[in-house]
Order: sequence, then C-alpha cells, then structure tokens
Amino acid sequence: MKAWILLLPLLLVLAPLSFAQYVIDFEDFNLQGQQYLDVAESLVIPNAGGSTMTVTINAGADNRIYDLALFAGYVGQSLIDWPWPSGSNPAGTDILFDSAVNFFSIEAGDFGSDDDSPLQITAYDINNQVVGSDSVPWPSTAFPPFAVLTIQAAGIVRVHFSSGGPYANSVFLDNITFEGGFTLDVAPDPLVAGQTGTFTASGGDPVTNTYLAYSLVGPGSTFVPFLSVTLDLAAPKQGGGTIVSDAQGTAVWNLPVPAGAAGRNVWLQAAQFGQVTNLVATSIL
Repeated sequence: MKAWILLLPLLLVLAPLSFAQYVIDFEDFNLQGQQYLDVAESLVIPNAGGSTMTVTINAGADNRIYDLALFAGYVGQSLIDWPWPSGSNPAGTDILFDSAVNFFSIEAGDFGSDDDSPLQITAYDINNQVVGSDSVPWPSTAFPPFAVLTIQAAGIVRVHFSSGGPYANSVFLDNITFEGGFTLDVAPDPLVAGQTGTFTASGGDPVTNTYLAYSLVGPGSTFVPFLSVTLDLAAPKQGGGTIVSDAQGTAVWNLPVPAGAAGRNVWLQAAQFGQVTNLVATSIL
C-alpha cells in the first residue's frame, strides 16, 4: 500500500452530501403461516436493505420474528428478543454494522398490558465510545404505531437497544433504518480524459487517515497489512495522497484525469484502517 504510485497533488473539498437510506423490515422472513419463527441468536443479514453492508443482530436472549397479525391483529412482521412465554432478557439487543453509518433509527413498542419505559438506543463508535442516544416512554397504555428512536452521528458501528419495566427488553423491533456506511462515489461517471475527477469517500470514521486506491488491471484481492483490510483490487496503486477525513467521516479528492488515459477502464476503492468502501468500476472517455 505504501508503495502505491501517487497520481497528482490533490485538493481537499468538503461539501454537504446526501446518503441513501436502507431499511431492515423483517418482511422477507418466511414464517410458513406460524405465529413466529425462531432465528439465530446472532442474526447475520448480508446486503442489509440492499446496502452491500452486513448487519448483525445479537440477541440478549432469543431472536424471534413474529407475525403481528396473528399475534395481535396488527400488520407486518417484527423482531423480538425474548424467550416467550417465560424467561428474561436482562442484556438487551445489539445491532452491529460491518462499516460505520452516520444515521440510525428503529421502531419499537408493544401492545399494552405492561410499562416498558424507557425505550432506549445508544450508539457507539469503533473505539466503543458513545456517540449518541435517544429514549422515549412506552407506558402500559401504549399501542402501535410503534415509537421511532433516532440517532444521527458519524462513525456508528454498534447500537444497543434496551427497554425497561417488569419485562425488560420484551418489546418488538421493526424498520431498522440506517444511512451511509463507508462508500465511494466517482464523478463524472465515466471519467473524462484531460478533465478533473471527483472521488468522494463518505460515511467513514471521522478524523482518520483515508486512502484512495485504483487498479488498471481489474478486480482482485490484495491484503494491506498496515490497514488490516483486503482491497477488492488487483495490483492496486494509491491515487492522490492520504487525506484525514472530516468530522463527518468524509474525504474528497479532486484529481486530474491524464489526457492519454482515454479508452481505459479503471477500478477504484477507498480504505481506512479496518474498513473499505464499495468497489467502483468505471471507464475513461
């Protein structure tokens, strides 16, 4: 990695970015007409919500997907981390992301009968430092629609959910929504020889060395020891210089595309310690 060839001096540009939202709604689980389906206590969801990210839901007790119509005459399917009809879950539920996100929300609630207050989420970064939290009451008189809890903060890699009351952590969870993840965007696409290309890595860890890699060979697998990551590139080189990401986890390179590169294909990926972005394949006109 350190031997990557530098393209040309870069200009760091910070600009507001919009991020796609991805949703895990549990509707894809086939309950085969049953009221609930037991799923893994460490429930791994690859390509969660179409994001290319892997989300893992670690149960404190027992992950189950419920048909809310059969359970309570409501609509849809939701997750509950509770060993019905009896048991306990003192630990709560952890939701893990394989790369950092910058927005998280979840719907949570129950169907009356007991006080579950407070419903609470706490978000942590890669250093296990709290970066945000949210909480709402859910009294014994509360019924759906479920409450929405939200956190917006850079560098979220884990969210802990908990609820209170005599049956702690016995509420339903649905519509886990997140934004970002560590992504790379290239503009224009395709690139144009002799003009400037803008390469934006967003949703990474804030204030962190960020690297842009490219290959003229194609996709591959290259382990980079000093970053502890595997690039999805064959024979990668470094594009531009190392950028320290801003407080939102964003780094932007504005780089001239060589005039003699027309007709070439190029594959690009950005990296920070412990994580890489999506692979972008483009060409040069």
